[in-house]
Amino acid sequence: MGGASQGNQGITFGGRRQITTPAPKVPSLAEKERKRREDEAEAERMRHQAEEAERQLRSEREAAEERARAAEEQRWAEETRKQRELEKRRIAEEKRKWDEEEKKWKVEDFRLWPQASEVDAEASEVRTLWSECGRLEVPIAGLPIHVEGIRAHPSARTHLGRCE
Repeated sequence: MGGASQGNQGITFGGRRQITTPAPKVPSLAEKERKRREDEAEAERMRHQAEEAERQLRSEREAAEERARAAEEQRWAEETRKQRELEKRRIAEEKRKWDEEEKKWKVEDFRLWPQASEVDAEASEVRTLWSECGRLEVPIAGLPIHVEGIRAHPSARTHLGRCE
């Protein structure tokens, strides 16, 4: 009955069996303690690295928020400056329009000046005549005066010449 040849497997027949493979390595207590300390040190180092990375990330996030806040403040300042500038321009434009209107009014008044001076002269004459007669009423320039039935306007001069 034979069987397979075991000559090349390190087993000899008829004698003691020999274990030709090495035994598994079993660590000693000191090696186990050293390994545990190394693992704890590695875990501590990893925890410190994670904390440092978190601190770094938080710092970068705060810096980014600060930059964003500064940019927002700058945008608000710029927008406020633009609004003020626009308001100043609007006020200047409105002032310019008012000045133009006033200039037009003055030109128109200047054109009407001879007529207005005639009315003022007549009113002054009326005041003088009436003050001499003891009945003074101050007229509003350009409007007719009604006192005791006498109407003061250019056609009524003849009636004002006498005190009654």
